[in-house]
Amino acid sequence: MWGMARPTLRQGASGRHVEVLQYYLCRNNNSILPQQPDFIDGDFGPITESRVIEFQTDHGLVVDGIVGSQTWTALAFRPVPPTLKRGSHNATVTKLQLALRDDAPGLYTAAIDGVFGPLTEAGVRQVQANNGVLVDGIVGFTTWCVDIGTASISVAGACDF
Repeated sequence: MWGMARPTLRQGASGRHVEVLQYYLCRNNNSILPQQPDFIDGDFGPITESRVIEFQTDHGLVVDGIVGSQTWTALAFRPVPPTLKRGSHNATVTKLQLALRDDAPGLYTAAIDGVFGPLTEAGVRQVQANNGVLVDGIVGFTTWCVDIGTASISVAGACDF
């Protein structure tokens, strides 16, 4: 997704780029989702704008609520994680299974095989339920941002995203 130019975003924008922005804002401020579990919605409204202003202020950037090149550079230093769901099979699923096993004891006790099957999905659903976000068994932007267990590490952090 980021092989292309990052668009300038402001209040009123919507779509996938706004979801990515909201994901990065959550990764940089782990108090957003507990306060607003539906924050990552793809709409750049007043709440997203206030979070952008907060980020810009905290990082010594021009504070205008607009996400331009300076804000993107400060915000987007991690890769964008993939969406994982039943049927996914790759190294990221392996990392997820390890995180579910090691960082959330009891949530995943099956083989670490890199295949997102029913037991991986059950662990993801429990993480989602524990964090008060939509329980759908899919690891999208919101699930990447929530805490995986009791150590206050996000699913993304546990999987190196």
